[in-house]
Amino acid sequence: MGSNLHARESTQSRGVPTRRMNGGHPLADTVPASCDTPLPAIRLSGDYQLIRVLGRGGMGIVYQARQSGLKRDVAYKILTVLGSTDPETLERFRSEAETLGKLQHPGIVQIFDCGTENDSPFLAMEYVAGGSLADKLKDGRPSPREAAALIATVAGAVGYAHARGIIHRDLKPANILLTPEGQPKVADFGLARDLATEHLTQTGMIAGTPTYMPPEQLTGKKDLTPAVDVWALGVLLYEMVAGTVPFSGDNPQQILTNILQHEPVALRAWQPNLPRDLETICRKCLHKDPQRRYADGQDLADDLTRFLEGRPILARPIGRLEKGWNWCRRNPLTTGLTVALGVILTVATGVSLAFAGQAEDERRNAVAAADAAVLAANGERKLRQQAESAAEAERKARQDAEAVTAMLEKILISIGSGFGAESLKTMQQQIAQLADVAKNDTGDPLRRARVLFTLALARRSFGEFVEAIVLMEQSLALRQQHLEPRHPELIKTATEMTYTYIHAGRGADAVRVIEPIVEAARATLAPDSAEFLNQLNLLRMSYRHAGRRAEEAAIEEQILAICVKKFGEDHQETEWVRVNLAKYRLPSADCHTVLPVLQKAYARFQKHCRPTSSEVLWTRSQLGLCLLACSRPAEAVPHLKGAYDYNRSQYGPDHLFIYYAARDLGTAYEECGRYRDAVPLWWRMLMHPYATGDAERFTRYAVKLVEDVTLMCW
Repeated sequence: MGSNLHARESTQSRGVPTRRMNGGHPLADTVPASCDTPLPAIRLSGDYQLIRVLGRGGMGIVYQARQSGLKRDVAYKILTVLGSTDPETLERFRSEAETLGKLQHPGIVQIFDCGTENDSPFLAMEYVAGGSLADKLKDGRPSPREAAALIATVAGAVGYAHARGIIHRDLKPANILLTPEGQPKVADFGLARDLATEHLTQTGMIAGTPTYMPPEQLTGKKDLTPAVDVWALGVLLYEMVAGTVPFSGDNPQQILTNILQHEPVALRAWQPNLPRDLETICRKCLHKDPQRRYADGQDLADDLTRFLEGRPILARPIGRLEKGWNWCRRNPLTTGLTVALGVILTVATGVSLAFAGQAEDERRNAVAAADAAVLAANGERKLRQQAESAAEAERKARQDAEAVTAMLEKILISIGSGFGAESLKTMQQQIAQLADVAKNDTGDPLRRARVLFTLALARRSFGEFVEAIVLMEQSLALRQQHLEPRHPELIKTATEMTYTYIHAGRGADAVRVIEPIVEAARATLAPDSAEFLNQLNLLRMSYRHAGRRAEEAAIEEQILAICVKKFGEDHQETEWVRVNLAKYRLPSADCHTVLPVLQKAYARFQKHCRPTSSEVLWTRSQLGLCLLACSRPAEAVPHLKGAYDYNRSQYGPDHLFIYYAARDLGTAYEECGRYRDAVPLWWRMLMHPYATGDAERFTRYAVKLVEDVTLMCW
């Protein structure tokens, strides 16, 4: 099988990629054993019979054995590293083996039995017949998506152990076993290594595989966290994508130095077309500060799943200021640059906090004023209720609900056409009043449903998805009780609720809500009607976010077939549908597949539509974003600049279209190294009400502004 790990480690090239793959053997740091290796003349306790030696190494010997009673093959590992062990150590061994034996997960090798054999501890474990990841990597690199999918599965299994307080601490290709079908299983959780650590430390050896160990583990820190395994998973992902580990050396000390002092060669140096999101995920795993990595394996698995499904990932790229700071730490003699960066960062942080604090104070004052108004209104309403009849109270409640709801609906509509800081304040006041109305309105259930629905839309517009979902569920329940199944208001509520579930990352719930709507529509609507196609497309989006790719593809083909039948293969409307379908694939890794679709559509729309038509303008902006995703920023700039210039000519400075167009064009300029062009755009975004009304958003673009000003001056 594999070869000894340390014999193959080579010096890491600084700045110039050099390819290398590691070997290994399942279940132990072993060297391969020939099938002709004679079996030892020992009699095993229990009903185990040795079949062959799988491998041997510093920690012990691994056999394939037959458990006669249960008629199954097992991996039988004798831990010779411990020699003759005292009763206290053996008792701890049994206790920890029992703990690991309770890990019941399809991605973890199961421990069946433990005990002692000739005074040496043994483990009987699940036998996995497909070899290890180390064996697989010797046959060549997988694709980036295959690597991401495998590590996502492994991370999920490791995350399962993390949730139960167990850290592996020695993840490497040799410890990732593969079934004959290619499914990974994590082996060799740190039981034997834990027992041997004291012995190895006394001899000056590192307990574990240095190549896959993070700084805090190499420097001997005691309170290790699941971030240790996240680092190792990042190394595995890097190795599968690049064909070499991020840190290597001629000996363990050289590896340790590289890990502690150097940054790895960028993954895109090995794979120029690698999706940026996957590189960002890997870099987050390999952050030298454990608190900056994913908290545990499950968080990493979730982000890799988002990447694979084409959804936005949570990891953020390392900014240029952070890169500069890391460089300064590694080059302390270059103090001039360090001081300059410190001054710039201090000023930027002060300005950011000042504006953010001002925005927060304004929001707090607005909420306080709204609360006071609501309290006053409540007091007045109570006095009036004492003097007026129940009918008059009902009439007033209806008027209040309708007035506040209408005002909030008007503001919600204005969000789509640009809004300023005053609109944000007004909206927050109306939300507070509407929440009070919804709480006290016990009259007409349909009126209450409308109030709840409008309030849910408002909450959603501020990104408060949990609150929005609760309100929409209440509204939907009321409308289901009092309206026919195909009533427009009921369908509208279900549709918006589906969108909210999608935005909240709850694809399965989105499918649950929209599926019955679409099935009912099949029986009542023409298959080529705009309403049916919109609902069908929403179902397609729901399938996508639920990870049901087969159903998504089937719906996609159905939508396209309807348009081809209605308009023709080469009709403009059919092309428009193709572009819209391509848009939803754009965030995923297949941007190179989407690109020709957008290029063809853009050429067609240029020929047959007005230059200012929505078809031309929208497709052009999507083409620019696709080129940006394909790492072709120079080609993206003309398209994104055209969209930006048009939006500036048509809309006011506070319009959201200006904000988004500036963001996209600024990103393209930045990736081209045109920092002088990017800086004015970041400044425009910084001054936009959408940024000044949100402290986190303001801080993010303040940092980008300072980054590019710094680079512009270099």
